[in-house]
This record gives sequence, C-alpha cells and structure tokens, in this order.
Amino acid sequence: MPLMSIKKIASFVPLSCTILSRQYWDPGRLYNLGNVVGFFGGAGAAIATGRRDASGLSALGRLEIYAFGNTSALLLSLATLIFFVAGLAYTRAWRDGTAPDRTMSQVGDGLSGIAALAFGAGVAILGSPVLAASGGAMHALGKFGSAFSIESKSTGTPNRRSTFFKELVLLSRIPAICAAAVGVVRAEHGTAVQIILSFNVILCCIVWAAADIRLLPADATVSKVISNIVAGKR
Repeated sequence: MPLMSIKKIASFVPLSCTILSRQYWDPGRLYNLGNVVGFFGGAGAAIATGRRDASGLSALGRLEIYAFGNTSALLLSLATLIFFVAGLAYTRAWRDGTAPDRTMSQVGDGLSGIAALAFGAGVAILGSPVLAASGGAMHALGKFGSAFSIESKSTGTPNRRSTFFKELVLLSRIPAICAAAVGVVRAEHGTAVQIILSFNVILCCIVWAAADIRLLPADATVSKVISNIVAGKR
C-alpha cells in the first residue's frame, strides 16, 4: 500500500473517534440526526409508494407533494425546519463541551415548542389525535416550560419544575413509539414500505429520546436510573 494512502487512512482515525465519541453527540446533533432520518425516511417512503400508482409523477414531483402537497404536509415540513434550527441552537449552547449556555438552550427550547405546535396541527389534520396530543401539545408544553423555567438561585441549576418539563418532553415520545410498534405488529397486511416507515419512526423517537435525556439534569429520576445501570455494568 502506498505511503500516501496509509497517511490518508490514518488522518481519518481521529475524525472517526471524534464522531463516535459521546461529547460529539450533543443534544442538538442528536435532535438533528433524528430530524434528517425522519424527513428523508418519510420522503423515501413517499417516493417508493408513488411508484406503485399510475400518476406518472417523477421522484422529484412525489417529493414536492410529500413536502408541500397540502396543508398538513406544509405544517410538518415547517415543523421539521424549525426543529432543525432548534437543534443548531442546542449545539451552539453545548459548543464548549462544559456547562451549556443557558440563553441558547432556552432558544432551542422555545423554537422546539413552536415546532411542536406546527407538528401537532399537521398530524391533527391527518386524523391522528393521539400524536397531536403527545408529539404536539405535550411536547410543546414541556419545551415551553423548560424555556421559561428559572434556575435555582442558590445552586444555579435547573429547579424541580424545570426538570418536570424536561421529563415531560421525554414522555411525549412514548405514544409515537407505541403507535409505530403497533404498525409493525399489524404489518402482515401492509407493504414493506409501511413496515420500514414504522421502524423509521421508532428509530427517530429513540434518537430524539437520547437527546432529551442529555438535556436532563443529573438529579432527574431518569438520569439517576441510567447512572445506576451504567455503574452496575462496571
């Protein structure tokens, strides 16, 4: 193997280690990983499903309908865009790798709350009241509550009310995961695309939940449970 090829391969090792590290995957990057997987997974499903009909639309045309075809699609695309910007705000808040910037974290929470409202409206139009209540209203309440919660003056850490709202965001993932899991169980009468789309939803919710957990303070119930599990494995 030529020396230059070895050097090129070696140069990618530090980058790979950085990308695989826990420090690299701050809450914002985790949120946006889920956003990208969710949007393009849904777009891929829309394109694949469109091939079965006789509309004659191109892949680009089907993608346009998926993103902007009706009011619901517009609201969901808008929600994805705002969620993505919120993810960038979270990443900026955690850019120093230490204590997050409180202001930028609040910006991320506020934007996420707005996006959740748009998402809830979009899925409500589609006829999914459970997802509208959990992924929309419940998620928005948690994010807005986190954005406007005040830190404890004595310790400078989030108070119990703030922790409650952050845990509420995490809990809002459960109905979506359950609904997608039911879709997989009933998939014997569905198509391969429907099955893949259900798994895509579950994957996204797990990634988003990981970001939710990263936002929780150390004294949160979920954080303590995870710490105990990790400590037990050592």
